[in-house]
Amino acid sequence: YVVGYVVLLTTQAVRRSSVVPMSTRSTTSSDRQVLVVGAGPTGLVLAAQLLARGIRTRVIDKGAGPVAQSRALSVHARTLEVLDVMGLADAFIDRGQRVRRFHVYAEDRDLFVLDMARNGSRYGFTLHLPQHETEMLLRARVRELGGIVEQGVELVRVAEEEGAVTATLRDVEGMETEARSDFVVGCDGAQVVRAVRQGRRV
Repeated sequence: YVVGYVVLLTTQAVRRSSVVPMSTRSTTSSDRQVLVVGAGPTGLVLAAQLLARGIRTRVIDKGAGPVAQSRALSVHARTLEVLDVMGLADAFIDRGQRVRRFHVYAEDRDLFVLDMARNGSRYGFTLHLPQHETEMLLRARVRELGGIVEQGVELVRVAEEEGAVTATLRDVEGMETEARSDFVVGCDGAQVVRAVRQGRRV
């Protein structure tokens, strides 16, 4: 999976601490070290990695829930290696279909064959797995680590104040709240870029 934009805002270093479950709603507070914006595969992997290291993390997503359609299908060998470090590779492989060779044709001509067994990884294949299943597995890991994904919560703007990043959030009812954290990480494409431009000079 390729991230279109990742924006990191911080005014201080991350401090390690114990994992704390996240609430479904938030008022102005500074009890989260990292605010992750976007609950696609990139945001979920980041959240899981942070929570596994005892970093208090909040995850928000503008959408109503996991994607119903696949925006991506292939999980490549390097991604599987990262998932293996997270203890998730076997679960992904059990649900997916291994593709070891790609044949490329033009009309009736066989142009070339791409042999994934020669990719230099212990995972000598590309794994085909619909994105909603990828997200399901990653969300399960986030829950195991004490986290949740807050759906229907949109990042409106961000600003640096008093040694922290203050994010203005809006829920589906239009209510706005503020959340303070050491880091804001955008894993949702251009949305966080617009919020940065609205809240501060870039």
